[in-house]
Amino acid sequence: MEASTGSESTLQQIQQWYHQCNCEHKKCSASKDVSLPSRLLYIEGNSLRLCESSSLPVLWSNERPQYAALSHCWGDIDFIKLLQSNISEFLNDIPLNQLTKTFRDAITITKSLGLTFLWIDSLCIIQDSIDDWRKESALMADVYGGSAITVAAADAKNSSIGCFFQRSPKEICSLHLQTAKRSYSVTELMSQSSGVKNSLLFKRAWAFQERVLSPRILHFTRTQVFWKCRGGELASELHDDAKSICVKITKLA
Repeated sequence: MEASTGSESTLQQIQQWYHQCNCEHKKCSASKDVSLPSRLLYIEGNSLRLCESSSLPVLWSNERPQYAALSHCWGDIDFIKLLQSNISEFLNDIPLNQLTKTFRDAITITKSLGLTFLWIDSLCIIQDSIDDWRKESALMADVYGGSAITVAAADAKNSSIGCFFQRSPKEICSLHLQTAKRSYSVTELMSQSSGVKNSLLFKRAWAFQERVLSPRILHFTRTQVFWKCRGGELASELHDDAKSICVKITKLA
């Protein structure tokens, strides 16, 4: 396992999970009987722009677009948002160099999965329009339920932190204990469930619906990436099956 959760090998593992799920898990398909978000971000090469969903049938040959959705903490920093004053500009181009690290990382992940559309709340809902907020907030079940996958910036306290972290590859810790009369071997494994549940985003109440409604979700924590879908158990870069934290103490002598 490489030193970053954004490494090429990690992105390849994510692609493998996604491909396998698409091929084998019928129940994990995005809900097709729900409305598209009113707006989506269209990724084309190294450019990004806002799209009104009402125009997508013309652009996309009448196929329902597959899109990723971002689940993240806003935090207490200021960052670029969709406003009534810049919506015309966003429909033409959104400068990538003005986006926060979390947003740029989400774009990288979306592209790595072969998807060209992404939904981010602050860039797809007009932030200074009460009417737009009321309309769009009522559609959250459709937004996440209709997504192909949700990317969760699990350990980012604000959008400047990002999805990708530098990490130590040593996720399994073994310890040998020696007493006067006996020897013990202690092995502690970090589990998928504990890794996600201990993350910052897991403790946010509003993120609960995003986890429950999404057909697939990728949790980017500080230590590794975790996968969850409707058709399978948790998976991670280190383990194939979800386990509770396992501390095994074996008497050696």
